[in-house]
Amino acid sequence: MVLVLGGRKRKKVVKRMKKTIPKIFACPNCGEKSLSVTIDKENKIAVIKCGRCSISDSVEVVSIEDIVDAYGKFIDRYYGGVKIEEKS
Repeated sequence: MVLVLGGRKRKKVVKRMKKTIPKIFACPNCGEKSLSVTIDKENKIAVIKCGRCSISDSVEVVSIEDIVDAYGKFIDRYYGGVKIEEKS
């Protein structure tokens, strides 16, 4: 509480930051935060590309899934042993 001239007390207003879904993710191949996900809702495909190591993959998504879900499917495929192409 802050005392103002005249003895009146005011409470401080605490602003809470709203959490947002990230747009860029960490790449499992190179470790940098440079993996972008774009979703084509019409074809129900998400394209995942790394800007640094040029790894790319496409994942099928359902209409209610978001970019975080597509990233999770990509990570599962990557660590599951599925061959993912690297463009040079």
